[in-house]
Amino acid sequence: VFGTAEGSLFLKRKAHHPNAKIELVMDSHNGTITGVDTFPFQHYAATIGEDGSLRIWNYLNNTINILTSKMSVSAPLTAISCC
Repeated sequence: VFGTAEGSLFLKRKAHHPNAKIELVMDSHNGTITGVDTFPFQHYAATIGEDGSLRIWNYLNNTINILTSKMSVSAPLTAISCC
């Protein structure tokens, strides 16, 4: 799972397979995705961005499950960790 400067989230399924394809999961952040992490036992990825938002994505059906926009900070979010 990786994010882009344009605010898109991509997923490479079966990353170890030589024919693995990169899929667009969502275009949603307004600006660069600055942090991405996945939940260990679920099909979710969490992203944070320069737009100050946190999003929880279900990457099996390409939906946003939780959207928290404009966290109460005065700087871009830069680190995330899911346990």
